[in-house]
Amino acid sequence: MNLLSRRKNKIYLTVIISILICICLSFVSARMFVDSVNSRILFPNRFTGWLITPSEWLAKWLENPTCEVPCWENIVPGETSREQTKALLSGNPEIASVEEGDVIPYGSMLFVKIYNDTYMGNVSIKFDNQNIAQEIDLTTFGGKLYLGDMILAYGSPKQVLVRDTPDNESVSVNMLYPESGMVLHLFIHNLGGGIPYVNINEYSEIWNIYLDAPGLKYYFEISEITDGTIDPRLLSEWKGYTIYP
Repeated sequence: MNLLSRRKNKIYLTVIISILICICLSFVSARMFVDSVNSRILFPNRFTGWLITPSEWLAKWLENPTCEVPCWENIVPGETSREQTKALLSGNPEIASVEEGDVIPYGSMLFVKIYNDTYMGNVSIKFDNQNIAQEIDLTTFGGKLYLGDMILAYGSPKQVLVRDTPDNESVSVNMLYPESGMVLHLFIHNLGGGIPYVNINEYSEIWNIYLDAPGLKYYFEISEITDGTIDPRLLSEWKGYTIYP
C-alpha cells in the first residue's frame, strides 16, 4: 500500500470516528433532557424551576417557606407591627440589611436585602398609619421565576386583572389569589389595541409577588391606587393558559 493510500485510509477512519462520537453525544444529550422532563412528570412535587432553577432565596421560599402565604419570614400583613417586623428581620441570618425610607404615597417603608442574591432590592414592606404591616412585595424580576412554578406550588389564581401601561406595548398583568392574599405581577407584550390583550403561558416571568391580608383590600384601594374601582372588561376569571381578558 503506497503512502497516499495510507493517508486516505486514516482520513476515512478519522471521519467515521468523528461521526460516531457526534451520534453518541447526541444520544446522551437527548437522554439527559428526557430524564430531566420525566423527573418532573414522575415527581411533580419536586421543584425544578421549569428546567431553569430560580435564584436561591426564591427556590427556598417555594420549597420550604418559613410560614404560609401571606406570611413571609413570620411577618403577617394586617397583624405584625413595624417594630416586630424590624426585630424579626434583625434576627434572621439570611437578611443582609434593612433600610427605611419614605415613598410617596405609601409613607415610610422597609427595604430588605437578602444574602447571596444578585439584585439589591429583594423585598419591601408597606405599613399603615398605625405602623402595622399591610403589604410585602417580593421582587422576583430576574430571579428566573415563572408562572408555571407558582401554579405548581400554589394552584391556579382565581382572577386575572389586565392593566395597560403608558406606552401601550407592554401590559401589567396581575394574577389574583384573594383567599390567600397573594398577587403575582407580570409584564406581558400587548396583542391588542384599545383594550389590551395578552397571551399568558407557563413561561411568563413573574416580576413581583405581593402579599396582603386575605381579601386584598389594601392592594386594590391603596397599593394599586385604584380606589377599589376596576374596569370590569379587564378583570377575568382564570381560564387557563390562553389569551386575556
